[in-house]
Amino acid sequence: MIFLAATVLLSFGNGAQSAGSEDLGDAAAFAVFLVLLSFPMTGGVLAAQRPRNPIGWVFILIGLSFFGTVALEEYAVRALIVAPGSLPAGLAAGWLATWTWVIWIGCLPLVLLLFPDGRLPGRRWRGVVVATLVMPLVQIAAEAFAPGPLAADRLRDVQNPVTLEAAAALAGVRELLPLAYLLLVLAAVAALLVRWRRARALERLQLRTFVYAGTLVGALALASAVVGLVDAWTGVDLTVASDVFWIGLLASVAALPIGAAISILRYRLYDIDVLINRTLVYGALSATLAATYSGGVILLQAFLRPITSGSELAVAVSTLSVVALFQPLRSRIQAAVDHRFYRSRYDAQRTLDAFSARLRDQVELDAVRADLVGVVHQTIRPSHASVWLRERS
Repeated sequence: MIFLAATVLLSFGNGAQSAGSEDLGDAAAFAVFLVLLSFPMTGGVLAAQRPRNPIGWVFILIGLSFFGTVALEEYAVRALIVAPGSLPAGLAAGWLATWTWVIWIGCLPLVLLLFPDGRLPGRRWRGVVVATLVMPLVQIAAEAFAPGPLAADRLRDVQNPVTLEAAAALAGVRELLPLAYLLLVLAAVAALLVRWRRARALERLQLRTFVYAGTLVGALALASAVVGLVDAWTGVDLTVASDVFWIGLLASVAALPIGAAISILRYRLYDIDVLINRTLVYGALSATLAATYSGGVILLQAFLRPITSGSELAVAVSTLSVVALFQPLRSRIQAAVDHRFYRSRYDAQRTLDAFSARLRDQVELDAVRADLVGVVHQTIRPSHASVWLRERS
């Protein structure tokens, strides 16, 4: 929180030199900071509640590394460029800002390797942990001691105060580090899959919660990339859709540490099935309605253009169509999701509905009792079931 407050104050003082003033804007950059603040905040909760689990401490380290880097860079820009000499140790802050960001990048595979109990799936994964620790050290050596200007974009005019000739040899290795990092992430995902195969009921629920958050981030990132490609290839203005997906992607990043905290603390784990069900239903419903609305507007505009010059009628008709289709589509998609992903629950519900319908017309007590026992066996599948009827006194 101190680093974030210092970043905001320094960015206002730096003016045009502040981060985000040219790209996303100060408000968007601040939104990114607030989302990433979820890592150290959830890390603090985990470290307090589960101090022996290293994931909470890793989240705290991610927060300190990221926000420390941003604050140090703003400090260095203020001390060296905007108002030279106004703040002490500006060169040291700029030098630290060139490599402290590597720490939080290197911590992310550790979370996948240690989730959820803080232990590795097996001894064979120790080599991946060693590689995860060595890679940031190589990156730090390449960034911190490279001769020439500092690596930060806004400090390109400042020469590195701490250089080593041997670091120049790491320039070629630095180009391969993104590929190495990708391989480490894939190895960490493989460890998560191995853990899933060995997990029992409780641990599977924990993994399902975390994977749900990761899948949400991946789906929104893919959708945002697809919208960008369609915008670039077709020339259709999809700025609004791109902004919506970007905001959704940004917000979903906070689901990663929050999902991890919920899983580790085992808070209402059994609600994850309901959440996944609702996400599948309303995600598919939203995509279908959006496609229907867009296609309806385009087709109706092309059809009505010779008759009407404006597009208000096409928009109105498409809007009414979407409103009319909402409830029928929702019911059909809900049934399809239950049928495909929740088959046992779907079959049990259908059995209960059929039993309720038969019960309205059944008057023979022995038949009702036999039917009830059969329904219980079919839906709950107990090892034994019996019906006790109290005699009237």
